[in-house]
Amino acid sequence: MGAETADEFLVSELMVERARIDRMIEDLQRSRSLLDSVIDTAANTTRQPDDEAGPARRA
Repeated sequence: MGAETADEFLVSELMVERARIDRMIEDLQRSRSLLDSVIDTAANTTRQPDDEAGPARRA
């Protein structure tokens, strides 16, 4: 196996690894977006009407 073949193999393997990383990034971005939605929903559900008025109104 000459240097040219080894280089082609290495480039091919690196491209496969890059594609795997791209898929992982996409999965993580989807997970983060879903988590953000859940956090927003939970924050809005647990907030009481007085919370929006601030501490001065409660005193």
